[in-house]
Amino acid sequence: GEPPNGVYDIDNGSVNVVGEDSQLITTLTAGNVFGEMAYFSDNRVRNATVVANSDVVLRRISGRDFEKLPVVMKIFRKIANRRFEEMKLQEDQ
Repeated sequence: GEPPNGVYDIDNGSVNVVGEDSQLITTLTAGNVFGEMAYFSDNRVRNATVVANSDVVLRRISGRDFEKLPVVMKIFRKIANRRFEEMKLQEDQ
């Protein structure tokens, strides 16, 4: 429920993404990103918590830089749209 403060790229390690009820949504590993969905949701807040499973090396794109780079926003919008669709499919099941 917090406002976004950046988008994160996992360089090494793995993280669990958990929902409001502490239910595991997914596990992300190196090469995956998180934090982008809050920038494209209707209310612009985070909708999950990310917890490291081990030592993790992340690269962060600040919210200010993210919003100033249209090419980067376009890439992450595609990722967010795909994740929104996956969430809808899971809800329908």
